[in-house]
Amino acid sequence: MSPRMRHICYFLDYGALSLYSLVLCACRRTQLLPVHRPLLLLPFPGAGKPWAQ
Repeated sequence: MSPRMRHICYFLDYGALSLYSLVLCACRRTQLLPVHRPLLLLPFPGAGKPWAQ
């Protein structure tokens, strides 16, 4: 393998690993810190009280 081809393959491999780690961190972040949706978190009358009908 020529030095130029080895450099190109090294660059592509390094880029693929960097992209993989970036996607992995983004997926992990969405699992650990979900998007805050205040409208869904507001309590409504009778929430969690099936007997309050």
